[in-house]
Amino acid sequence: MLIATIDEFEPDLVHFHSTSRQLTPSVAHALRRRGLPGVLTAHDSKQVCATNGFWDERLNEACTACRSGRALSRMKNIAVRRCVRGSATASAFALAEIPIADRLWARSNVILHAPSRFMSDMLGNAPYIPNRVRFLELPWDAPRPRTPAEGWESRVIFFGRLERGKGVDILLDAWKSVEDELTSAELIIAGGG
Repeated sequence: MLIATIDEFEPDLVHFHSTSRQLTPSVAHALRRRGLPGVLTAHDSKQVCATNGFWDERLNEACTACRSGRALSRMKNIAVRRCVRGSATASAFALAEIPIADRLWARSNVILHAPSRFMSDMLGNAPYIPNRVRFLELPWDAPRPRTPAEGWESRVIFFGRLERGKGVDILLDAWKSVEDELTSAELIIAGGG
């Protein structure tokens, strides 16, 4: 399908916004077959982490075990940790993808664009992603003072998936300090999970 689209549109460059959920590493193979360069904006850490977020979902804790090592040692990490949803089955599917994904991305002409310095460091230090991570330092202007909309002066909204990896528990702990200082403050949490 992607090859047919490439043939129809004849692009000079293909840009992907993440490939961990909707697309697979096969997109790298399609670009290679057509000799096209590509840029992948890495909004998650799929290239180095089976759970996409440096998070062990079984233990509910941060994990960077798969940032180093050859494919076989990374596959062993996932099998032993059962880090994908805490499930041996889900982890088995994730570990099976590693050697295939490594090969497809390594043989492609795709550069990984890291949208933050943190992501650049996390991806760039993985030895199996050699010299392919770029971080674009944007020249942000100084923040401008803003006046909140009437009625929203003391409201904070969290909008996202309600899971431990998003840090909602940390927000709730920190919110106690906000309420001590500003009793009229209101925290609104919206999301599923």
